[in-house]
Amino acid sequence: MLTIARYTAVVVVLLTAVAAAVIATIPYVLANSRIRDSIRTELSQLTGLPVALTGNFSVSVLPAFVASISDVEIGAPPGSGQFGARAKTVAVELSWLAALSRRVEIKALKIDT
Repeated sequence: MLTIARYTAVVVVLLTAVAAAVIATIPYVLANSRIRDSIRTELSQLTGLPVALTGNFSVSVLPAFVASISDVEIGAPPGSGQFGARAKTVAVELSWLAALSRRVEIKALKIDT
């Protein structure tokens, strides 16, 4: 009986370690530039306007897989000095499963003005 409990504990620890390793490597599997370009393309398609991502870019994996970009300008060509709308930050929740396939799939989008 003790050996079954011991084997179960070992399996649980190993599965937890594998899951943690997968979660930790996802941002490295997808290049930040690829994620950033996908967000720009998605925002442009949603608005029908050009989008400039001029601020800081960060990716977090816990508690959710989220990419955040600050200083987003919508509706102006980059470098024109004009803008249609400006967002302080744009946070995008990304799909874990798509990331494991090296694809960028946006699940949710939050714009903070």
